[in-house]
Amino acid sequence: KTQRTQSMRTAMATKLRHLVLNCCGTSSTYYPSETGIMGNSTSSAEESQANERAFVRSLGDRYPLGDAELRKWCWVHDRLASVAPLPSAEAMGPLPPSLTLLSVLASWSTIYGDYNPYIRRSSQSQAHAQTNTTTTTNPVINRVDNARTSLEAISIVEKNILPNGLSASIIQCALGLSLKPKGKQPSANDPIQSAKSLTSAKEIFAFERSYYSISSSVNQYQSSSDASPYDNASTSQSLEDFLEGLSSSCGRRGSRASLSKLFAVSSSDNSGRRDAKAEASDIIRTAYCLSLAASYLKRVAANMNKPQNGKGERVDWEDFVPKSNPEEMQSMVGSLLDSATKQRQGGGGMGGNFGFDYSYTATAAAPN
Repeated sequence: KTQRTQSMRTAMATKLRHLVLNCCGTSSTYYPSETGIMGNSTSSAEESQANERAFVRSLGDRYPLGDAELRKWCWVHDRLASVAPLPSAEAMGPLPPSLTLLSVLASWSTIYGDYNPYIRRSSQSQAHAQTNTTTTTNPVINRVDNARTSLEAISIVEKNILPNGLSASIIQCALGLSLKPKGKQPSANDPIQSAKSLTSAKEIFAFERSYYSISSSVNQYQSSSDASPYDNASTSQSLEDFLEGLSSSCGRRGSRASLSKLFAVSSSDNSGRRDAKAEASDIIRTAYCLSLAASYLKRVAANMNKPQNGKGERVDWEDFVPKSNPEEMQSMVGSLLDSATKQRQGGGGMGGNFGFDYSYTATAAAPN
């Protein structure tokens, strides 16, 4: 039974990790050092690249995320913090009347997509990027199309799979974001709309280098004279909290950190306020809904990654709607309570002492 309880804990911690992975597009594999920015560029551009490398590596010393991942999330966070509008309807298609921060986060993550300036390119590819040679592939088009699909999928998850308020709890308690989407309207000169019409490799390369710049974050790092580049800076502290939230929620800090995030999400209300306790049934229910949401998003993501002629296959979200009160869930609640009782009585149990409190029959205190 103790083995079953340990497996159940690990599975619950995995649910939140899978949801974040599929929502944000983060790899479950940690590649600690991805280096080698390309470029036959001016000394100014080289200096800028060197500053960026130093900035990213300074973050890599504190967060178990790879260089390319850190760069991506700095860019996404900057878009959220600056309340940058999503691409226009002409570029991305009509947007829902109201957007949650989770859906906006997923959209920006997908718009960044597979862009990675740290991949070494062959000399032939570098030469190709410096010419006006016509290319048959514009990656911006695919990224924006996928962003539209991602936005629709997250909206379906929030409306039909996750309980009311859970999306906001994930943003605040798991990912450490306190920002709110302001519904800022796209500008008349939408850069994405213009970029979709680019046909030469040189033009596309120049657009990507400019559009996916993280210079604002790098400049803040340079202006700091402290050991930590983000001391006493609210926006930068928000970035720190975000990177830490991603690291823990995606399993990079271990399953115990992920489980703590799951508890935080389960013990918060719709406004993000947390309680010191959570009903065991709420923890199991949260994990159950996260598992279904992650499975649905995984199917959607796999469909997006198919060749262009294979896209359009429908993923039925109805197959992932949570059941009202499945018997298996009640069994897991009972197992969790039994484990907590043994720990309270000094039995310890596998996985350490989580300090469950039994002021209420089915209420558990936060893990130590």
